Amino acid sequence: CLVLLTQALSADWVLNGLELSRVAAGFGVLGTVLYTCGLLVFVHAPGDVYWVPALNVVAAVATVAPAYPYLLRRCGVQFEWPTASAVRAALWAAVPLGVTSTIVVLLHYANNFIVHGFLGDKELGVYLSAFRLVELAGTVPMLLAGAFFPRLARSVADTPDRAVREARLFARVHMVPAFLIATMTLVEAPGIIHLLYGADYAPAVPLLRIMAVAILF
Repeated sequence: CLVLLTQALSADWVLNGLELSRVAAGFGVLGTVLYTCGLLVFVHAPGDVYWVPALNVVAAVATVAPAYPYLLRRCGVQFEWPTASAVRAALWAAVPLGVTSTIVVLLHYANNFIVHGFLGDKELGVYLSAFRLVELAGTVPMLLAGAFFPRLARSVADTPDRAVREARLFARVHMVPAFLIATMTLVEAPGIIHLLYGADYAPAVPLLRIMAVAILF
């Protein structure tokens, strides 16, 4: 259920540059719809988790197959095979980003390994029950950030003064929903945990209240 909600809300990548690439973004939306429908049809229990990456690949292939011919014929998009030197240069330039992404992934899952290693499966389940809710609650602020940052990047290059004003306005707009969501999560943590997970996950309540502060950032 949480995966489905996250997929439904994660539209920030569509907003990034939608004004410049409506057709490509439309195919991207189609891919997300196919992936979400696949989750509804095939994923019903923890044992079905292996369907998730498979469905992601199927949705991507099903979307890309009609997208490339359409872009070539209707939009005048030209594709060229890169030269070997261009590939080497691109790979070398991508090393810092790749290292950074690897570190981010390791740090993101480090807590899971630590909790599981020292406390066991049950405690890991309690920890993740709170952590996933915080991730989901932070979706709205992330949507705002994902939609605003490309605009801010363009404003910095073209009109720096305007960029400063918009950044200050965004900080206010960003903090209002984040503060409301964090406050609601902090106050209603017992009811949220009981409603979604049941009484067995009551130990997750204090964890959820502590993690709620992270929504502000």
